[in-house]
Amino acid sequence: MYNHLLYILYWAINALIIKLAFILFPYGVVLGTYRLNPTEAAIYSGFWVTFIIWTAWDFAIARKISLEKPVKSFIYFLLVNISAIWIVARFAPLSGMGITTFWWAISVGIVISVLHKLVKRVVLER
Repeated sequence: MYNHLLYILYWAINALIIKLAFILFPYGVVLGTYRLNPTEAAIYSGFWVTFIIWTAWDFAIARKISLEKPVKSFIYFLLVNISAIWIVARFAPLSGMGITTFWWAISVGIVISVLHKLVKRVVLER
């Protein structure tokens, strides 16, 4: 089930969506610190979001949580993605990404979840 290509694609998607959210909605998603420019912050934050997602995936496998049903899997990873965005944003001085409200975590998490589902379907069916 693990696939290095999938991990890299998730990281790229996360970084891209975070960067696009910053460009389109600069009042909701903020990128950059005194050490990281916005692009570096998007890449770094994308990595940590991906790491949290992968850790949750590992947890589900270790606990034998059945994620075979598409709806159950989508809801599980939707909650994980929202939580990952929120956790990374709470450490804004370190990650370089901040959000103004929890609604931004929900919005970005939904977009990331949909794109992850599409990419996972394409990569695992090849």
